[in-house]
Amino acid sequence: MKKFKAQIFSALAAVTLFVGTLASNGACLFEYYQPKMPDKMRKE
Repeated sequence: MKKFKAQIFSALAAVTLFVGTLASNGACLFEYYQPKMPDKMRKE
């Protein structure tokens, strides 16, 4: 049972990491929902 719980929690952690990565790197599909990037953030 202990091994089963460890596998479940490991899979849950992987899914959480995947969803978090998608949420932080993803852009909205609709252009008008994307805020304008501040000039200071742009690389020159």
